[in-house]
Amino acid sequence: MSIGALVAGLLLVPVLSFIGFSAAYDPYTPIGISWPLVVVIPALGGGLLLCLIRTSPIARGLGLGLLIGWSVLSVISGGLFTGLTEFWN
Repeated sequence: MSIGALVAGLLLVPVLSFIGFSAAYDPYTPIGISWPLVVVIPALGGGLLLCLIRTSPIARGLGLGLLIGWSVLSVISGGLFTGLTEFWN
């Protein structure tokens, strides 16, 4: 497992979350409706798929970084920035 890829995955999740969360303030954009998908699909789905690749240590590290980054950000923000809670309802 590549430690550099793990750190890159950890840093990628807050960037994706910031993009999705900032787009949620404009209700007229299509991404404002489904902003949790901007974070959930790449972080969880991509992380899981990358972890299943056994031949590449970089892919495995990036996948673990995405999964760990999403879970840490969920705990720190109470799910607000990762799509676990809906703040507009």
